[in-house]
Amino acid sequence: MFIGNKVGDKVIEGKTKIVYLLSDDPSKVLLHSKDRITAGDGERAHDLKGKAEISTTTAKAIFELLNKAGLLLAEIIHVQISFLDAGTLLKK
Repeated sequence: MFIGNKVGDKVIEGKTKIVYLLSDDPSKVLLHSKDRITAGDGERAHDLKGKAEISTTTAKAIFELLNKAGLLLAEIIHVQISFLDAGTLLKK
C-alpha cells in the first residue's frame, strides 16, 4: 500500500510523466502523470487540468490488461495524492 511510503529520488522525467523511487521500499516506484499535453515531439505543450487523472487511469488499465494476458509486468495500485495530483504505484 502507498500509505506510509515516502517519495524518494527521481528516476526519470519525460514530457508527461515522472518516475520516483519510494525510499521506504526500493521494489516500488511512483509513476506521476502531469497535467501536460504535448505535440510535435514536445515542440508544442500546454497544461490541461484533469489530464493526469485520465493518463493515470489509462496506464493502469494497460498494465492490468498486459498482466491478464500473462505478461506480469508490475503490481498496480492506483492512488490519489494531493501533493502529486495523481499517481500510479508500481511494484516491480
